[in-house]
Amino acid sequence: MYPGCSGHVYRGWESLGVLTRCYDESGKPADTGPLNPTINKTYDVIKGLYAEIQEVFAPEKFVHTGGDEVPFDCWTSNPQIKAWMAANSGTVKNFADLETLYEQRLIEILDNQNTSYIVWQELFDNGAKLAKDTVIDVWKGGNWQEEMSKVSAAGFHSVLSAPFYLNYISCMLQRTS
Repeated sequence: MYPGCSGHVYRGWESLGVLTRCYDESGKPADTGPLNPTINKTYDVIKGLYAEIQEVFAPEKFVHTGGDEVPFDCWTSNPQIKAWMAANSGTVKNFADLETLYEQRLIEILDNQNTSYIVWQELFDNGAKLAKDTVIDVWKGGNWQEEMSKVSAAGFHSVLSAPFYLNYISCMLQRTS
């Protein structure tokens, strides 16, 4: 039911105990999905990972936080995550809020490690607290020009990926052939 739908985190992470257990329609465990943002162990693993990245790639200043294309269907199927969200409904109202919470905690880890970061535009759009040197990666199609204007007006630097996203290029090439 969920193979290939675990975001960009899957192989190699299963043994760490930080992936979400997905459940099928009958409520039986099925597969693993994206990182589980409701358990502290996830943040311990992420903290160690980014500390190692900072060490290995020094003196590079920036890392990309990722976090795009997270499939919410696995989180939706997981009773532990649903119970956590019910208990935290004052701050986390939906799965987009849960994803933003994860990213905000990741950003705090990076801030504490003095690492600068590039984030997908959703964090900017969702009002995450971002350091002044954050670079916003504008990747969504549609009116990317307006998004770039908003990012610039807020005082952030940006990377424009929207018109160059590989699946868009493929579609454009097919139209011109």
